[in-house]
Formats: sequence, structure tokens, C-alpha cells
Amino acid sequence: MAIFFVQKELILFAFGAMIVLILLLWLIRLEGKIRGLYLGEEGSEETLGALSVKTEEARKRVGKLEILSERMEKRISKSVQGVETVRFNPFREAGSGNQSFASAFLSENGDGVVISSLYSRDRVGIFGKPVSQFTSSFELTEEEAEALKRAAEKIKSS
Repeated sequence: MAIFFVQKELILFAFGAMIVLILLLWLIRLEGKIRGLYLGEEGSEETLGALSVKTEEARKRVGKLEILSERMEKRISKSVQGVETVRFNPFREAGSGNQSFASAFLSENGDGVVISSLYSRDRVGIFGKPVSQFTSSFELTEEEAEALKRAAEKIKSS
């Protein structure tokens, strides 16, 4: 029975020694690779050079993307972002229905135009009034002012 325990311990010792030996060889191999990177072993300089080139290319691309992003933000802020329409009947006694309208088209900065149309049975009139910073230098009708107010609220809430 004592011999059985000795053989079992020997087998465990041999197995442990084999694992330690494998780990030691693996460690030596990794150390050699790391040393090769630091000392400029053949191939590692090329690898580091290629990585340096790729890094510089990536920096240039990021720079171009930042410039493009800034341009797009400027263009978007000038685009129409708030649109509202108010329909109304300016000639209630004539019974022409709500065929007339006032529409406001505004950019993020509040620049744009208010377009209104007055409809009657025998004619249609279309008017445009410029808007700068959410106000117009021209006098606005009640409906035009309402359309402008709604468009401004839409922009400010987004």
C-alpha cells in the first residue's frame, strides 16, 4: 500500500514538472518576442514602421472627418428645420372656406420666410415676407404671426 502512494506521488510530481517545463518554454518564447520588438529584430522594425504609417493615415482621416463634420453642421443650421402652416378664411362673408394659408419656413437660427396666400372666388394673391432671427421687418398678419410662432416653437423644442 505504501508503494502505491509513492507511485501516485511520483506520477503527480512528474505531471507537475511537465506543466512547469511547458510554461517555462512558453515564457522564454514570449520573452524572445518582446526582446525582438525592443531590439529591432528582423521584421519587427517593419511591423512598427507599418503601424506608424497606418496611425498617421488614421490621424489624417480623422482630421478630414472633423472638417467635414463642421461643414455639415454649418449647412444643417442654415437649412429649413421649422415648418408650420395656418389655414384660414379671410373673407368669412363670401363663404370661400379655409382655402387661404400662411406658412413659415425657418432655419435653426430663425432665418427664413413666411409665405401667405389669400384665396377668393375670382383671384389668388401670394405674398412672401423675409424673417431674420424669428422676426420680420414687415408687418405680419395674425395668421402669419401664428405660423411664425409655431415654427419657432418647433425649432426651440427640438
